Amino acid sequence: GSAGNKHFALNADRTAGNMMEQSPIFLAALWTHAAFVDVGSAAQLGWAWLLARTIYPAAFAGGLPWLLFSTGPGYICIALLLYPVWQLAF
Repeated sequence: GSAGNKHFALNADRTAGNMMEQSPIFLAALWTHAAFVDVGSAAQLGWAWLLARTIYPAAFAGGLPWLLFSTGPGYICIALLLYPVWQLAF
């Protein structure tokens, strides 16, 4: 019914929105890590980040705390990409 369509639309909207919100920092971290640290580990963390993104729609539908099963690993991947770069810089 109408409520199901609204929930589906909200889920699709937040999935796309979250992807657009997270992509710039992820791509900057990925490219920087690949350029200055290691291409192989950048690729592995990139695939892990993408895997976390794929479960976002189901996690969003489940609400909290399920949403953290997608966003948490994504944030960890970004941190793992940036930490070695930070160590090189400072």
